[in-house]
Amino acid sequence: KSKIHELTSFKKDVSKTTINKMKKAAIFFLLLIPVISQAAKSNEDSTCCLEISGKISGIDPQAKGTITVCLILGNEQINCVEVKPEKNFSFTLQKNSHYTIKIWKAGYITRSISIDTQLPEGVEIKPVFRFHFDTELIKKNGFEEKNDMYDFPIATVSYHSDKGWFDYSKKYTALIKQEINSDKNQITTK
Repeated sequence: KSKIHELTSFKKDVSKTTINKMKKAAIFFLLLIPVISQAAKSNEDSTCCLEISGKISGIDPQAKGTITVCLILGNEQINCVEVKPEKNFSFTLQKNSHYTIKIWKAGYITRSISIDTQLPEGVEIKPVFRFHFDTELIKKNGFEEKNDMYDFPIATVSYHSDKGWFDYSKKYTALIKQEINSDKNQITTK
């Protein structure tokens, strides 16, 4: 009887241990599902969707050196290029992200362009969308330090569902340009 009792007790202990291990494994996999799901979403969101290019003008022909153009994702600078005036630069952007392009040169006001690559469900991105902009740098004259408006992006670019492509907000850019021109006129008349 004692050997049968030991064998039965051993079976119960093995069964309890196996069941406990299975429970722990099931809980582990249940906890892992959100992580796997998020990783799959991250891979999906990392798809390239927009090639943005630009050209910078307004530089004094006598000015030496290049213009620095940096791509910023969130608050992290992820790429910088040096370009000559009137030459193109480009960056490829991933979908569902927020970028800023900062453009600066010594003696000129720093410019920025804000880009939102959020896409609605079901938008096809093959081939990638393309967007080109031209911007003009303005020489520093001291007036830019008196107006916070120069800290705002000159343009905001996003996907326009009604058009089916990326474009800039014409109203926003017109308002910023109007403020810049008004500010320049006030300075020149003083």
